[in-house]
Amino acid sequence: MSIYKKNSISKDEIREEILHLLNVRFGIAQNRFSDIEENDFFGIDGLLTIRSLVYLVHFLEEKYNIIFTETDYNDPNFYTPEGLSCILEKRVNA
Repeated sequence: MSIYKKNSISKDEIREEILHLLNVRFGIAQNRFSDIEENDFFGIDGLLTIRSLVYLVHFLEEKYNIIFTETDYNDPNFYTPEGLSCILEKRVNA
Protein backbone atom coordinates (compact mmCIF):
# COMPACT_ATOMS: atom_id res chain seq x y z
CA MET A 1 0.00 0.00 0.00
CA SER A 2 1.35 3.40 -0.96
CA ILE A 3 1.93 5.99 1.74
CA TYR A 4 1.20 8.77 -0.73
CA LYS A 5 -2.30 10.10 -0.98
CA LYS A 6 -3.76 9.85 -4.45
CA ASN A 7 -4.30 13.25 -6.06
CA SER A 8 -7.97 13.89 -6.42
CA ILE A 9 -9.69 16.19 -8.84
CA SER A 10 -12.96 18.00 -8.27
CA LYS A 11 -16.06 17.82 -10.38
CA ASP A 12 -15.74 21.56 -11.05
CA GLU A 13 -12.18 21.15 -12.35
CA ILE A 14 -13.30 18.34 -14.65
CA ARG A 15 -16.29 20.36 -15.85
CA GLU A 16 -14.05 23.32 -16.67
CA GLU A 17 -11.73 21.00 -18.61
CA ILE A 18 -14.70 19.65 -20.60
CA LEU A 19 -16.04 23.14 -21.33
CA HIS A 20 -12.56 24.31 -22.36
CA LEU A 21 -12.17 21.34 -24.70
CA LEU A 22 -15.62 21.95 -26.21
CA ASN A 23 -14.65 25.56 -26.80
CA VAL A 24 -11.15 25.00 -28.20
CA ARG A 25 -11.76 21.83 -30.21
CA PHE A 26 -15.37 22.30 -31.34
CA GLY A 27 -15.90 26.07 -31.16
CA ILE A 28 -18.73 25.83 -28.62
CA ALA A 29 -18.85 28.86 -26.33
CA GLN A 30 -18.52 27.97 -22.66
CA ASN A 31 -21.61 30.02 -21.81
CA ARG A 32 -23.80 27.68 -23.92
CA PHE A 33 -24.12 25.47 -20.83
CA SER A 34 -25.69 27.26 -17.88
CA ASP A 35 -25.24 26.03 -14.32
CA ILE A 36 -28.99 25.89 -13.73
CA GLU A 37 -30.37 24.12 -16.77
CA GLU A 38 -27.85 22.41 -18.99
CA ASN A 39 -28.42 21.41 -22.57
CA ASP A 40 -27.30 17.95 -23.44
CA PHE A 41 -24.69 17.55 -26.13
CA PHE A 42 -27.27 16.60 -28.79
CA GLY A 43 -30.37 18.49 -27.60
CA ILE A 44 -32.30 21.20 -29.37
CA ASP A 45 -29.13 23.11 -30.17
CA GLY A 46 -27.36 20.04 -31.58
CA LEU A 47 -24.03 21.14 -30.18
CA LEU A 48 -22.08 17.96 -30.97
CA THR A 49 -22.12 15.38 -33.70
CA ILE A 50 -21.60 11.71 -32.88
CA ARG A 51 -18.08 11.98 -34.27
CA SER A 52 -17.36 14.91 -31.95
CA LEU A 53 -18.66 12.97 -28.95
CA VAL A 54 -16.40 10.04 -29.84
CA TYR A 55 -13.43 12.42 -29.92
CA LEU A 56 -14.46 13.97 -26.58
CA VAL A 57 -14.77 10.53 -24.96
CA HIS A 58 -11.40 9.43 -26.36
CA PHE A 59 -9.70 12.57 -25.10
CA LEU A 60 -11.19 12.19 -21.61
CA GLU A 61 -10.30 8.50 -21.41
CA GLU A 62 -6.70 9.28 -22.36
CA LYS A 63 -6.39 12.30 -20.07
CA TYR A 64 -7.84 10.61 -17.00
CA ASN A 65 -6.59 7.09 -17.76
CA ILE A 66 -10.02 5.46 -17.58
CA ILE A 67 -12.32 3.51 -19.89
CA PHE A 68 -15.99 4.40 -19.93
CA THR A 69 -18.34 1.45 -19.48
CA GLU A 70 -21.67 0.55 -21.02
CA THR A 71 -23.27 1.69 -17.76
CA ASP A 72 -21.66 5.11 -18.22
CA TYR A 73 -22.95 5.41 -21.79
CA ASN A 74 -26.45 4.37 -20.73
CA ASP A 75 -26.61 7.03 -18.02
CA PRO A 76 -28.52 10.05 -19.39
CA ASN A 77 -26.26 12.30 -17.31
CA PHE A 78 -23.31 11.21 -19.46
CA TYR A 79 -24.55 13.58 -22.16
CA THR A 80 -24.27 16.87 -20.24
CA PRO A 81 -21.08 18.56 -19.04
CA GLU A 82 -22.31 18.49 -15.43
CA GLY A 83 -23.32 14.83 -15.52
CA LEU A 84 -20.20 13.75 -17.37
CA SER A 85 -18.13 15.63 -14.79
CA CYS A 86 -19.84 13.74 -11.96
CA ILE A 87 -19.22 10.38 -13.65
CA LEU A 88 -15.57 11.25 -14.28
CA GLU A 89 -15.06 12.50 -10.73
CA LYS A 90 -16.30 9.21 -9.29
CA ARG A 91 -14.16 7.14 -11.67
CA VAL A 92 -10.97 9.20 -11.29
CA ASN A 93 -11.16 9.50 -7.51
CA ALA A 94 -12.15 5.88 -6.88
